[in-house]
Amino acid sequence: MKSNNFNYSLLAVGVAAVMGISTGANAAESTEVSADAEPIVSKATATYTVSTNPDQQQTAESNEVTVNVSETANFSLVAVSDTDNNSDTNANQLVIPGGTTKFDHILTNTGNVTDTYTVTTTGDDTSELTTATPDYALGTSDSIAYTIVQSNGDPLTPDQTSALNAFNQVSEGTLTNGGTIQLSPGLRANLSYEAATPINQIGNDKGVGTLTATSAFFTTVNAAKPTLVNENQTLVKLPVFKIEKTAVCGTTAPCSTLDLTAATPTIDYSIKVTNVSTDYSDTATSFIVRDILPLGMTLNGTVTASGATVTSNARTEDGRTIVDITVPSLAVGANQVISFKVDVDKTKYTKANSSATNHATVYDKFDSVTPVLSMTPNDTEYDIVDSTDDSTPTLNTTKIPTEDSDTLGADTTPTISFTRRVITLASSTTLKEIAPITVTDGTSTDGQVTYQVTITNKGQDTEGNADNPLTFIVTDGSNEQVNPVGPLTLVYNSPDGTPTEPIQVEPTVNGKAYTIVSSLTGGIGIAPGGAVTISYNMGSTDALVGSSETTTVKLTASGNGAPTNIEPITHTTYVKGLTLDKFQALDINCDGIISGAGEINFTKDPIEQAEPDQCVIYRIDAKNTSSTAPLGFDITNLLIADATSQYSTAADYVANTAKIKIGSAAESNAVKGTPPAPDSVDSIYANVSTLAPQGTATLSFRVKIKNNR
Repeated sequence: MKSNNFNYSLLAVGVAAVMGISTGANAAESTEVSADAEPIVSKATATYTVSTNPDQQQTAESNEVTVNVSETANFSLVAVSDTDNNSDTNANQLVIPGGTTKFDHILTNTGNVTDTYTVTTTGDDTSELTTATPDYALGTSDSIAYTIVQSNGDPLTPDQTSALNAFNQVSEGTLTNGGTIQLSPGLRANLSYEAATPINQIGNDKGVGTLTATSAFFTTVNAAKPTLVNENQTLVKLPVFKIEKTAVCGTTAPCSTLDLTAATPTIDYSIKVTNVSTDYSDTATSFIVRDILPLGMTLNGTVTASGATVTSNARTEDGRTIVDITVPSLAVGANQVISFKVDVDKTKYTKANSSATNHATVYDKFDSVTPVLSMTPNDTEYDIVDSTDDSTPTLNTTKIPTEDSDTLGADTTPTISFTRRVITLASSTTLKEIAPITVTDGTSTDGQVTYQVTITNKGQDTEGNADNPLTFIVTDGSNEQVNPVGPLTLVYNSPDGTPTEPIQVEPTVNGKAYTIVSSLTGGIGIAPGGAVTISYNMGSTDALVGSSETTTVKLTASGNGAPTNIEPITHTTYVKGLTLDKFQALDINCDGIISGAGEINFTKDPIEQAEPDQCVIYRIDAKNTSSTAPLGFDITNLLIADATSQYSTAADYVANTAKIKIGSAAESNAVKGTPPAPDSVDSIYANVSTLAPQGTATLSFRVKIKNNR
C-alpha cells in the first residue's frame, strides 16, 4: 500500500545528517542513507626474463586503477491490515473483549545493501503519529510471523533464496519480540502478529500498539532516526441491546393497572429487542432472551417470536415459568419482537398495593455460540447480559459505555399494579315515614327522619384518598314540601370496628355532591375492610298526608380500576299523619239505630229529603296512617272537635249521645262544651292521649232536625 509523501507527523523519518543527505522522505519509508565503502584499488605486475640475460628475472608494474563503492540503505514499513490510504496505521480493527486481532505489515529493503532489521511490538501509543486517545494498550507478541518474498510480492528466485541462505536467513518463520531479520536488496518481509484486548474492555474502547523496524545499517552510520513505526489500532464493537417491554390489560394499551375483579384477568406482553445503531454496534448472533414470569402468572397459549425459537419452558424452584427464546441473528438497527399472553392468579395478589414487574433479560456470548443457561445463570455462561431489571447490577453487564434512561440502549418495562376495588353501598332502611310538619329551622331535628348509607371497602385497595377518590350525591325528587335538611354526618369505622366521632360534611359541588377525602377518615382513607356510614335527615313543611318524596344516593369512584357497577340507593319518605273523615247517617226514629225503612247508613254523600224531627248521626273517624313499628309513630294529645255552630240553627244536639271509641276499646262519653284549646268554640269533642300507628278514634253524636226553624 503506497504511503503519503512528506507527512512528518505520521512517520518516523530517518535522517543521515552526518552524510549531508537530503531528509525528504515518504510517510512509510526511511530517508535514504549512503556510505562510501573502502575503494577497490588495483594494478597489474609481471615478471619476465630476456634472452640476452636469461638468468636475471625482470619485473614490470602497471598503472594503478581505483573503483570507489557507494552503499545505499533505504527501507519502508507499511501497515496493510486496513483499507484506508494511511500506510502508517492499521486503524479501527474490530475486536471483542478478551479477543485477539491480527495485524499485517510489510517491511521492504529498498536500498542496495543487505540490511538487518530488529522487529519489535509494543503496547504503547507513539508520539510519532497522530491518533485517537487510546483506552487500553494492546498486548505485545513473541510470535511475529514472517515470509520473505520479492518486493513486488512474487516468490523468491532460487538465486535469491541461496543468497539469503548464505547469511543464514531462512525465507519464512517467526521472530520473538525484538528479533532480527535480514533482507537482501529488492526483498520484503510480510510480517504479522496477534495482539490481545483485555477482557474488561467495553464497546467503543480503542486499543493502541506499535510494530517497529530498526535498521542496523542506519544505526551503524548514526542516522538520526533508524526506526520506522507503524501503529495498530483496535475498536471494540459489540451489539447494543435496547429492551422495550410493554403490556396490554384487556383493551388498555399500554397499561399499568390490572383490575382483579375481572373473571379471568390476563395481560398481553410484548418484548421488543433492538440492536441499536451506534459507532461501535455489531451484529448480534445466537443470543437468548429470557423472561421469568412473576409469581402468579402463567402462559396462556404459545409464545410468538418470528425468526426465533422458544428453546426452554422450564420452571423455577418456586414454580415460576422460565421462557427462553433463542435469536439466531440480529443486524445493527434491526429488532426482534416476542409476544405472549399470561393468566393472572388473583389469589397471589390480594394485598393492598400489590404489583408485579415482568423483566426481560438478554444473554449473549462474544464467540457467537448460543449460551447454555442454568436456572440462575452465572457469569461463566455469558459475556453480555442486559436486563430491564436495572436494580440488579449482575444483570446488566452490558459491555457498552452507558445505558442511562436517555441513551440509545436504555431498557424499559412496565410495573403492573393490581387493583381489586370492590365497594358496596347499602342502607338498612330504604323507607321512612314523616309527619306533615317537622322542625326544619336547623335548631332541632324534631320530627325529622334520618337515613343512613354505608360505604364498605371489600376490596384490597384503600378508598377515599387522593388516588382513589369517592364522591356521593344525594338527589331529591319533586315534592317541594319534603326535602333533605341540615348537614350530612360521616362516621368512619376502621377494619377493627372502631368508629370515629361523627363529622359534619359540607357539599363540594352544586350543594349536592360530597367528596370523601382522607382527612375525614383519620388521614388514611377507607382501608380494606373499613366502612363509612353517612347520615342525612329529611324534613317536611305542610306536606300532604299520603304524599311521598324519593331521594337517591349515588356513589362514584375514580382512579385506577375504579368500579363502575355501584348500585345507587333509593330512599322513599312517606308523609303520614292523621286522616279525619266525617260521615253522616239518617236516623228517622232517632233511636241511634240505623235499620228502619228509609233510614240511610253512614255516608259522605249528601242526604236528600230529611224531615223535621228526624235525627242525623254524625261520625268522625280519626286514623293514624303511619305504619306499625319500626316505621310508624304515635299521635299524641289528639283533640277531635266538631263545632256546634255548624248545625245549631237547624238541629239540636241530642243530649248524652256524644261518644268516643278508640280502636277496639269500649266506647266512652265525649263532651259537649268548650275544649281546652286557644280560640275554641262550643263543640262536641274528645281528647285522645295516644293514637298508635294504624290506630283509629271515632267520635259520634246525634242531632235532631228542628221542627220550627
